[in-house]
Amino acid sequence: MNQPLIEQRRIRLPDWVDPERREWLYKYEKLRKRRNCMIPLNIIQIFSALCGFVTYFMRKNRVSIFINVFAAILAVCGLFGASKLKWKLSLTHSIMTIGIIGAFLVYEVLYAMFGKKKQIDEYQIRETWLLLVLSLPYLIDFIIGIYGAIFTVNLIDTEKREENGPDNQDLVNEEQMNQELVQLNQNLNDAEELCCVCLANPRNSVFIPCGHQCTCLNCGRAYLQNRAQNDKICIICRRPVERVIQTFH
Repeated sequence: MNQPLIEQRRIRLPDWVDPERREWLYKYEKLRKRRNCMIPLNIIQIFSALCGFVTYFMRKNRVSIFINVFAAILAVCGLFGASKLKWKLSLTHSIMTIGIIGAFLVYEVLYAMFGKKKQIDEYQIRETWLLLVLSLPYLIDFIIGIYGAIFTVNLIDTEKREENGPDNQDLVNEEQMNQELVQLNQNLNDAEELCCVCLANPRNSVFIPCGHQCTCLNCGRAYLQNRAQNDKICIICRRPVERVIQTFH
């Protein structure tokens, strides 16, 4: 592959990928772009999990500690999966992030909106909005999990394509196309040997004196017989024709 072209295709953490799988990033642009996006997103998810610990100090909820530690572990798992192009790690990251973190996000939003006593005062409104804002790290994790699922599907599809080689349907289509091209060339060659008038008989006559061979003997004679003297011209060069004679191969 052209080296300058390879250098233009920026790949994040290229040394983390096996040489064989690194070639996939050169061949499949969509996979390369999604991997380049997925790596910083996983790093963002790690910091997002650290920010999520603030909710513990707000509510003293031990579940939030577990969820944020779990989110950080998932982010590291996704980071290694994206960096090394390991679909099992990426799949684990995306499914667990969407499922568990997404469920906790719904819980946090419902708690912020309906978990307090129904006393409408300024302090409660401020606290509700604060809890909603503190739920943003889990929303970020959830969105990253969705993007990770898209990346994982792309990675699995690429791995299957590399293992199986070209699709059988592609091979069939290519073989059929080649046969059609051969047949088309054969038809063109045959057409060049047929009379340009009737397109049925072979060209077995020439016009005199130009010597062009473009009709069969019957069509050549009929052509000259049915035209006036001034109109007896060669079909190809438009020069006057005196007579037509048969040729033998």
